[in-house]
Amino acid sequence: AGRLHPTAEAGPASMGVGGFTVLTAANGQGSDTSRVELLYVLDNRTETLLVYGVENQTDRRMVLLGGGDVDPRNYGQTERARLFGVNPFLDSFEINAVRHALSVDMPVLAICRGHQVLNVALGGTLVQHIDHHMRRDLYGQDVHEVAIEPDSALAAVVGTTVGTNSLHHQAIDQVAPGARAVARATDGTIEAIEVPDAPRVLGVQWHPELLRHR
Repeated sequence: AGRLHPTAEAGPASMGVGGFTVLTAANGQGSDTSRVELLYVLDNRTETLLVYGVENQTDRRMVLLGGGDVDPRNYGQTERARLFGVNPFLDSFEINAVRHALSVDMPVLAICRGHQVLNVALGGTLVQHIDHHMRRDLYGQDVHEVAIEPDSALAAVVGTTVGTNSLHHQAIDQVAPGARAVARATDGTIEAIEVPDAPRVLGVQWHPELLRHR
């Protein structure tokens, strides 16, 4: 109960669903505390391998990555703008993954789409399209500044102002109950959220892994 995937006792186990392959593998031998279970999703179309979580009894963490748009039905809306890369299976998988992570106090870093999935999983909504925030030509550069709440966990790491890239055309609209907007762009777009009751959970709208000059 409460697990996202079956334990792979001997080598990896996989399941194909909706253009994706879900694969689990257990690494390590001996006691349960030395076993590390990895959960992957392979996009069969692009052959992109995504690592979603690392878990044993002493070390649990999750990264929710970027990707296509979240189906608006997940937050009680119909399609109101042109959407890209919607995949109902991946939506369901990630929404349930983040709910599981919070239920077991797993640290979560949610990036771009992951930031939006985190908000939707907790009951929030999205703006289906915003202009001027998709700058793929400047993916590794600062596009705009983000103002960060001084009392946030994010500010303790990066300060109260940071330059970020911008690779999205959707954004958080209504912040989920139990979450808090802690960073905004100059036009008011929500750029980061935290969950006060889960202080090791953070969502950011930008892609920090692409800002290699930092």
